[in-house]
Amino acid sequence: AVVVGFDLEWTVSFQAQQRPGKTAVVQLALGLPARVVFVFHVAHLQGGLPGVLRAVLCHPRIKKVGCGVQNDVWK
Repeated sequence: AVVVGFDLEWTVSFQAQQRPGKTAVVQLALGLPARVVFVFHVAHLQGGLPGVLRAVLCHPRIKKVGCGVQNDVWK
């Protein structure tokens, strides 16, 4: 399996009972030997995520890891 760092960012609302905003940014980090971070600004994409990004996120052999990702997984 391939392991990548994974993080999502979205607009946060501090008002009670308000739904969280749309995902704004998807970040994927590759370790050795590449040491590369990809930042995808997805908030205003028309037609959803690009196919390649969707394939990476859904691929069962690509393990996404992060710190405090409970909300990211839910999102």
